[in-house]
Amino acid sequence: MAIKFKMNRRIEILTENEKKIGNSTVQDEDENYVYISVPFDSNGIGQIKPGDKIVALYSDDDNKLYNFETEVHGFTQDRIPLVKILKPEEYEVIQRRQHVRIPVLMDVEYIILDDIRDIHNKSIPEIKEIYEDKKWEKGYTFDLSAGGMGVIMRHSVEMDDKLLFIINDVNLNISVTGKVTRVVKNKDSRKLLYRIGICFTNLNFNKEEKVIRFIFLKMREQLKVR
Repeated sequence: MAIKFKMNRRIEILTENEKKIGNSTVQDEDENYVYISVPFDSNGIGQIKPGDKIVALYSDDDNKLYNFETEVHGFTQDRIPLVKILKPEEYEVIQRRQHVRIPVLMDVEYIILDDIRDIHNKSIPEIKEIYEDKKWEKGYTFDLSAGGMGVIMRHSVEMDDKLLFIINDVNLNISVTGKVTRVVKNKDSRKLLYRIGICFTNLNFNKEEKVIRFIFLKMREQLKVR
């Protein structure tokens, strides 16, 4: 079944080596090609030229995220400059509700949320400033999905505790809140450690999309190694 491309839906463009070129939107399609706006990011217009092999991540409104490889076939002009890319014959798809889980090691910082403060749409430095009276503890993840993650900690927490995390990875640097769903003492460790299960709470669409894109890229890396 072919992907149904829809006008003004977001499509993220990466190089063959999965380095981000920029964000774009679908503007038109025909039998063989999809026409997208010129990709851009915080550094400006992404460099792209005819013949380039690229990776695209397309987010539809059917709760799915599509991942495919394609090729830039040229440029055209409508009301705005458009990039002409070949429609994919093959693609991978993640159903958001499935919450695909992968093993991954990432550093995190966390605090227990014992009071409510306004951190909506705040940057990580702003969050650190809001909670400057708190001591941030360190840990690391052992798995991740769009619905939650597993974390190794030195300090025990209680079931249903609410925590605020900052994930510190070069490809995923975000803040997330979560509720404790599992606490297991690691008896094999020389140090007293705890394996904590976290269910994300109030994860907005943009952060969920970042997590899913990160999972996609990690899955592709793992496939290349096999």
